[in-house]
Amino acid sequence: MAKMDLPGTTRRINAVMQRIKNQYLFDDGNLPWLIGYSGGKDSTCTAQLVFKTLLEMRSEGIELNRRVIVFSSDTMIENPLVKKIVSKNIALINQQATSVGIPVEAVILRPDLSKTFWVNIVGRGYPCPNTMFRWCTDRLKIEPANTFVKQFIDKNGETIMVLGVRQGESQTRDRVLKQHGVEGEHLMRHTTLTNAYVFPPIIDLSTIDVFTYLSEFQSPWGSSNKELFFFYEESGGGECPIFLSEKDKTTKNSCGNSRLGCWVCTVVSQDKSLSGFIETGYHDYLKPLLNFRNWLAEIRDNDDYRLRFRANGSMYLVNLQTKKDPLTGTVSIIIPKKGSRPQIELPLRSEDTFLKQSTEYVLVPDGSISEYMQRNGLTPKSPEMAKVIIWNHVTGLYSRLGAGPFTHEARVEILRRLLETEQQYGSAIKNPTQLILDSELIEITKIWAKTGYNTEIINDLLREFGRKPIVIEKDEFETITEKYSSDLRSLVKANKLDHDVISKILQIEKDYACDDERSQAQHDLMHLFNSDRFNY
Repeated sequence: MAKMDLPGTTRRINAVMQRIKNQYLFDDGNLPWLIGYSGGKDSTCTAQLVFKTLLEMRSEGIELNRRVIVFSSDTMIENPLVKKIVSKNIALINQQATSVGIPVEAVILRPDLSKTFWVNIVGRGYPCPNTMFRWCTDRLKIEPANTFVKQFIDKNGETIMVLGVRQGESQTRDRVLKQHGVEGEHLMRHTTLTNAYVFPPIIDLSTIDVFTYLSEFQSPWGSSNKELFFFYEESGGGECPIFLSEKDKTTKNSCGNSRLGCWVCTVVSQDKSLSGFIETGYHDYLKPLLNFRNWLAEIRDNDDYRLRFRANGSMYLVNLQTKKDPLTGTVSIIIPKKGSRPQIELPLRSEDTFLKQSTEYVLVPDGSISEYMQRNGLTPKSPEMAKVIIWNHVTGLYSRLGAGPFTHEARVEILRRLLETEQQYGSAIKNPTQLILDSELIEITKIWAKTGYNTEIINDLLREFGRKPIVIEKDEFETITEKYSSDLRSLVKANKLDHDVISKILQIEKDYACDDERSQAQHDLMHLFNSDRFNY
């Protein structure tokens, strides 16, 4: 790190505080300020300078009429060290604001229960997020924050978001700051939230200025800034910002590349945050989390863990490339490397058969795929379908069924390993903890039941790893009974039917039992019957 310039930083910090004071007094103060706080360096610096400025204004006898709310988004899978810092600071902000009598409050936002990471992974079988399918950012962080902000917009017509964004963080960020500024004011229009303005008070501070502040200045609410400073030194980390625009989500400043983000993040190829903390020798207790995260990333693209159809039941094809050996003339089909899955080459003996060393895979002409499935008693749910290569005799193209959600067996294994990791981590920190909440497990149970999956295994696993079984009230549990579900599984197996399809038909009938809803039931049934899962 470059040498700190304390006098220069002090002058720039004082200029920022004057900017905050001027903006606070700019209008009649009816519009609340919403300060985005992630626990990282920039948002901490911003929140503290606003708090500090308000303390000085109160000491000058200036009336403080504007309401200021510090909000933080808890994804529920935050790095435990970050979560500890954020929780402590949120509590201290509220305590100190009340004690000194300034209009500041702090809140923690969480995602909707139906959209949490584990409900989507274990419940619905979502594949882990990656750079191409980063479903987590919106659901876990952006939506809770946007919903919170929109509530203030609905009430006040407009609102001002105070964010710790700075010039020079990225070219994309700089373009947004330049293009959406409001002439004559230190505000910019939010690019995705109508009637929301952004006030970036530390816009012209450098990274060195921010770190100098954190290491040399006291926190106005009594926390230790040096704790955060050394935290960064140990992790070498960045932070996950509140996004200004859609483009922000794909830049290097997004959650996926944040070193102080989620402990289970699979978007990055290597979690340098957890590894960095462990390598210091002070945080060995994080090893179970890192081991689980690495395993989860490894199985994402493993064919044995994925269904061969989408969540809505439809199947899709992924075209495959071929290459020709210049010496032997042998043509091979290429299944490309993806994640931890290595590249596979399947040599052809002729255009419709594999060589003997490729007998694990089956080449089937597209016109006979349904015949092949019927002859072998297969459905799109069968694991064998991951080994089927389809040859289009008209176009000459080769393809395979695209991967869909995790299989039920994979979801059970993920839950098993998560609970095992939870137990190991709790023992390491000598404090029982929950990496997945009972409320999430209840939601997962309901999702599994609606698709006919065995839900008893959830409580079996909880007992195995020393947790109390979850209890769901019968009026909450809107599904067929476990006994009927067991009978259904036996019937389906004996008649080689698709269990998921039969369960969905029964659930649709149950959901639309009233006469006035029959048209919607027919619509949903027709949608199910027209899906690709019925076209084999």
